[in-house]
Amino acid sequence: MSALMALRLLSLSRFTHLALSHRAKSLWAEIYVVSWLGFLVLLLLRPHLIGAVPAIALTSYRLVDAMAFRLSVLFVDRYNPGWRVHSLNRTLLLLLLNYFELAVGFAVLYLVTGSIAFEAQAFAITLPGRAMYFSVVTLSTLGYGDIEPFTDVGRLLATLEVLAGFMLVVLVIGAFLTGLRDIGDLKLSSAHPTGERPTTHGDSGTGVRDD
Repeated sequence: MSALMALRLLSLSRFTHLALSHRAKSLWAEIYVVSWLGFLVLLLLRPHLIGAVPAIALTSYRLVDAMAFRLSVLFVDRYNPGWRVHSLNRTLLLLLLNYFELAVGFAVLYLVTGSIAFEAQAFAITLPGRAMYFSVVTLSTLGYGDIEPFTDVGRLLATLEVLAGFMLVVLVIGAFLTGLRDIGDLKLSSAHPTGERPTTHGDSGTGVRDD
């Protein structure tokens, strides 16, 4: 947990704490995610725009940053008193954007490192569409086999992508269930502000049926 918190302290998303209102923080978080996604798409289309080393460094930073944030929410934040999902739709949308961001980010890494090729061929794939196709197939664990990593770097990236995909799916499910619980609690507290539990026919409210 301390490692996750340390990674989170290094994240540019920490600037959300400068915002005074919850709405401003939410807006900054949305801009942050969408901006990074747009940058990664640009790198995918122009993988050598800023050079191989900066592209690898920035893409790797963003992938680690996104996963560290989501894991921190799952294992740290949601256990803090007062924490809850404010908008289930927004949370799921951002998680889906993170999932797409993973696919784009790993596609960039495959292209820049030249680590994937068609089966039984020794030259690297250089087309963004084919790299994205392989990334999505790997992330979803379909594994058609027509394109495969042919270097040790490619195999490492494919392994990390599968693991990241599994973790993010767990995060989506966890956020959905937590959101439903929070929304249910809010509706219950709104309907019964005094904290009294609603009674049903044949129930005195004590947990023991009258009959």
